[in-house]
Amino acid sequence: MITVREGDARGGGPANLDQKARSYALRLLAMSDRTVKELESKLRRKGFPEDVVGEVLAEMMSLGYLDDEKLAARFAENGAERRGIGPHRIRAELSRRGVPGSIIEQALRRAFEGERESEVALALARTWLERLGMSLGGNEGVARRRLYGFLARRGFSSEVIERALRKVLG
Repeated sequence: MITVREGDARGGGPANLDQKARSYALRLLAMSDRTVKELESKLRRKGFPEDVVGEVLAEMMSLGYLDDEKLAARFAENGAERRGIGPHRIRAELSRRGVPGSIIEQALRRAFEGERESEVALALARTWLERLGMSLGGNEGVARRRLYGFLARRGFSSEVIERALRKVLG
């Protein structure tokens, strides 16, 4: 990849630099959703000047192409519904991607309303037991320990994990 430098004469003046940054940002956003921090980092790494980066970010946000709130809400909902991951792991992944904490907490509240965390953990526990329960040879202690670890790695709280274990293992 060729990096763009502010003083690069081949590409023309600042207007062309703005266009290159805008095109690059649109290409990245077409591939997948990005957080503001992720897109900013990519643009900086590519060598675009700070003022150009700021302008492109503002434009992408005003057009609705870059929205941390919507991204966090979709990510949390998808995590709970399809990926079977809990709030702790979703929080960590969104935080790593640069989403502000208040936005993360709002998305988690919506995705895990009521007993949703417990429901997702219980469904995962049942699926896990159906798939791996037979290979444990009836050893409940081993099953309990492994299932606890599995659910903890998926991002569920210890209270929710204990409730799920009680329901599926007795």
